[in-house]
Amino acid sequence: MTIVDDLTELLADIEEEVEKCGPSLALVFVNPGAEVAWDVCCGGQLWIRLTRQHPVNPLPSKAYSESSECSYLLGLQIAVGVIRCQTGLEILDIPEPSPAQYVAFEGQLTADAEQMLLDMSAIYRVLCAAGIMVDQWTPLGPKGGCYGGEWTAWLTEYNLPDCGEESE
Repeated sequence: MTIVDDLTELLADIEEEVEKCGPSLALVFVNPGAEVAWDVCCGGQLWIRLTRQHPVNPLPSKAYSESSECSYLLGLQIAVGVIRCQTGLEILDIPEPSPAQYVAFEGQLTADAEQMLLDMSAIYRVLCAAGIMVDQWTPLGPKGGCYGGEWTAWLTEYNLPDCGEESE
């Protein structure tokens, strides 16, 4: 199996757990770059992306080769994130909201915070069950009507594949 196969399999397990705790997700993917576009937040997005890689001995400590062999395995740090659409933003379009509308808005914000914590917990459970070294959760947003967060974690050590070869 390749690294991307491993990430895709992990992502499927995470998606199943996250959807037990909230609305289904419209977009689930392995992200090819450092930044994730928040294009489908109102449908829900779940992703895994590589955040950094370096030689390790043991994981996650950096190893420095004194020769040109480059024989150390690489530790891969990943980020697993989810974003959703923030609810209740229509209050911002009301010129003079009533106290009742503010109370409803506060309730919606609190419900969004609860959903974020449920998503965080679901992702954490899957990462831990897979024996992955979990690092930290970082909340994301709210921005443009989207909110969520992202776990960083370390995968086991990998040898990177050559062109046309599969990783170990």
